Amino acid sequence: MDCTSAQRLVLSNIAPVEQLTDARTHIANCAMCGGINSAAQKTIQDKISLRSNRSVWGRAFLGLLGLIQLFLALPWLIGSTMFWSTSLGADAAHLSRDGALGFMFATIAIAVAVAPRLAVFALPIALLLIILQTVTGFVDHANNDVLASFETIHMLGAVIGASIAVLSFPKRVKKKGFSPQVINGKSQ
Repeated sequence: MDCTSAQRLVLSNIAPVEQLTDARTHIANCAMCGGINSAAQKTIQDKISLRSNRSVWGRAFLGLLGLIQLFLALPWLIGSTMFWSTSLGADAAHLSRDGALGFMFATIAIAVAVAPRLAVFALPIALLLIILQTVTGFVDHANNDVLASFETIHMLGAVIGASIAVLSFPKRVKKKGFSPQVINGKSQ
């Protein structure tokens, strides 16, 4: 692998894992790329860290939300629930629909928690799921199929979507502000 293609591959948003590993190894060991302590490699490593995982706590939180959503959604898929009776107005078809949407929320939450680089791709899916759940919730409530309080459990999907949105953007780097030099009482 040559230097240019290795650097281009490392800085790209999407790359095959095997090629990315080879490119990082090349940059770390190549004298032309700067070796271990060069400024060029420092710049490349800074770019990599901007695209790398966000906070471990944020990822753990998203993973936990995904597991909770999965725990709730799996029984819904078969039209049952553990925590409330279906006498509140939700029939098996309603629960199955919510289970399918909840399963999708759980899947993308766990996938992004494991591999944050997927957040950019999961964000439109999460947005679509939030829109679907919101529209169906309003329709169900307008038709008096369920109580509004019954639909509040779906706020978990909105929190998952917001968490994915936070993880989808690169880390922000604080820019150093302008600092004038003062020499002998005069600013330069």
